[in-house]
Amino acid sequence: MKIAIFSESAYPVLNGVSVSTDTLATGLSKLGHEILLICPNNPKLKDKETDSSKDKVLEEQKPYKIIRTPSNSIYKAYPLPYYKKKLIFNILNKFRPNIVHAQIPFTYGSISKAWCKDNNVPFVTVNHTLYVDYLHYTHIFKSIIKPTLIRYLKNFYNTSDLVITPSLMMKEKLISYGVTKNIEVIPTGINIPSKEDPEKTMSIKEQLLISPNDKVIIYLSRIAKEKNIYMLIDAFNLLFKEIYGVKLLICGGGPILANLVAYKDKLECREHIVFAGMIKKQYVNDYLYCGDIFAFPSYTETQGLAVIEAMACGLAVVAVNEGGVPEAIHNNIDGVLCKNNPIDMKNKLKEMLINDNFRKNIQEKAKNNAQSFTVEKMIEKYNSLYTFLCQK
Repeated sequence: MKIAIFSESAYPVLNGVSVSTDTLATGLSKLGHEILLICPNNPKLKDKETDSSKDKVLEEQKPYKIIRTPSNSIYKAYPLPYYKKKLIFNILNKFRPNIVHAQIPFTYGSISKAWCKDNNVPFVTVNHTLYVDYLHYTHIFKSIIKPTLIRYLKNFYNTSDLVITPSLMMKEKLISYGVTKNIEVIPTGINIPSKEDPEKTMSIKEQLLISPNDKVIIYLSRIAKEKNIYMLIDAFNLLFKEIYGVKLLICGGGPILANLVAYKDKLECREHIVFAGMIKKQYVNDYLYCGDIFAFPSYTETQGLAVIEAMACGLAVVAVNEGGVPEAIHNNIDGVLCKNNPIDMKNKLKEMLINDNFRKNIQEKAKNNAQSFTVEKMIEKYNSLYTFLCQK
């Protein structure tokens, strides 16, 4: 099949949608499908004289073709495509896909769906994000935009041929908006990591001034308001007074990174918190192996891909019991769920740290149970659904 995939969020931007996009496009390419990814121009890919040239080389090595369209951005790291209907139609008319897949329901989604309607081509879309919970990024009246956004999502998904979500929680949320179209649940898959390289782990810890004897609680994801990292830092500020030799390692980049560092500097635990900055995708597992416990305070996840990646590396996870995360964790079996408050998170982290047998059992089962979220299983489901739609 010839499959066109649209995503406003794509490499080198690193977040759940861009990771899912690359995983999907790569997996389908390996099955022999011809994949065209349409995504925004990215400023990072324009300067050949800087380190961004490495990103350009990696893009050229992808097993699928990429076309980037003109964009603007509110934040430099997140380019947004201009509404270029004629350009998108020309791209699709030239490629002539058997199926079109949109990762996000806005600019690309609305244009590509219109092309599909005109050309009688199946249109598939995925809802990865709780968009209503991201309204803090807007500067307009939320009381007005919230119902408008819900109506838009309802109409968009109800006029698609197939809707996919990465979790049952997200499916139920769309149904609550009034979406009646068939919704399939397909979690984003992960590549099972290679074994830990102890020398590499030790080297990273040395660079970060983390002692080999320290117990390390790690957070690795975007640094943004909706990730609830202030709560995690507050929990750690309580924990470090009760547990000797514990560090909090925060990895990632995002719009509130500087604010978080400033907040940390005002607390007693400031010498025990390490910010590692943005981690390139190929090094994520190396940093995860530096941790003993993965702490995830976010309450807006539609799946919690970061949690599954941590479990696959054998980390014991303590995560807030909200969003799609509880679908990946069996409480007190392969992870621990906590309330969305610093005291409960502190207590759950403390229990995991002082009870070695409990922590080791969690780590072992987490690693085993993460095997159910493989890329192969994800691609198999997508391929089956695409084939069915094209044969209708």
